[in-house]
Amino acid sequence: MRWQGGKGRILKPLLEVLQPLCEGATAYYEPFLGGCNVLPFIHHHDKIGNDIEPAAIAFYKYVQQGGAPLAYSPTKARYDLAKFSIQNNTELFMPLWEAFYIDRVSSYVGKYLGGWVEEKHQVKRRTELFDINLSNTTLYCGSYDSIEYKAGSLIYCDPPYVNTLGYASKFDHEGFYLWAHKQAEQSMVIISESWMPEELFTEIATIAYLHNGGSFRAVRSEKLFIPK
Repeated sequence: MRWQGGKGRILKPLLEVLQPLCEGATAYYEPFLGGCNVLPFIHHHDKIGNDIEPAAIAFYKYVQQGGAPLAYSPTKARYDLAKFSIQNNTELFMPLWEAFYIDRVSSYVGKYLGGWVEEKHQVKRRTELFDINLSNTTLYCGSYDSIEYKAGSLIYCDPPYVNTLGYASKFDHEGFYLWAHKQAEQSMVIISESWMPEELFTEIATIAYLHNGGSFRAVRSEKLFIPK
């Protein structure tokens, strides 16, 4: 799924790191599920996905229960209603899962609530959104620190990056660092970031990828860290 900061473009090398660590793990957690680009490809009997966005989790539950794509292409007016529904967490005009679907189908360059694009750009996204395997998965909606984590698990975190614009709310990175160290006392914690304080975290892998910025292309890197 197209998503700001999504991991679809680095999925293969990322799985080469994560999947072996799943062997013998009690459970696999993604507390920042976002665009759900990694969890469906992880092989484990007990997967837990969480996100703070109610509309996102509502959509993933709809897909998990066998829901089908909508038969229409969202208009600009329908997109505006969907955006209002997500921003206000209301089902006054439509179910939250439908609002999320409309945003993902219609949103410009995959940015969450990023503006409407014309129908000709929506067709391919309609089926892609429903090509998600959520078997063996439990879904939660809430803050990353509201889940009860089983000891001996693998926890893959993809939080909002430091100094990155475009997220709906400010993220407490220092609080997250403390939480990650606490979890690392009983489980394996791996964090995707572009930078983390070296006195607190150790870089274990760097994944290079080609970033397409529309009018330009550039080689960028994704880094994986573990708490020290």
